Amino acid sequence: WPNLLSLDLSHNKIGHVMPTLQALSQLHSLRNLSLISNPITLAPGYRGCTLDMVPQLQILDDVSISDDDRLHFTHISKEAVEWDQAILTVNFPVLENLRQPPENEVKLGPRFFRNIFSQNS
Repeated sequence: WPNLLSLDLSHNKIGHVMPTLQALSQLHSLRNLSLISNPITLAPGYRGCTLDMVPQLQILDDVSISDDDRLHFTHISKEAVEWDQAILTVNFPVLENLRQPPENEVKLGPRFFRNIFSQNS
């Protein structure tokens, strides 16, 4: 599809970063790409690597791409990245009437979540 300008792949189960970006990099006319709600978007460096490998994009995941973005992420796709990791941010609104945890309460870290996810697979 040499003249494809816009591609919406939102809400699929796309999770393989490099093979996906290598395929998308062949769409030289692509200007607007959406991969919203795909596991690929949780990978560290996803946005930068996408901008580096598909440099003609003007919009990625409904966000315009600035010249600063392009400059900042140049050649990032050539850096070593651990693609089997993910970044997940959870924001909560102000919660009322909840007790504050004591200082000595155990904090949940990456090892806890790694164990939980490996037990459920």
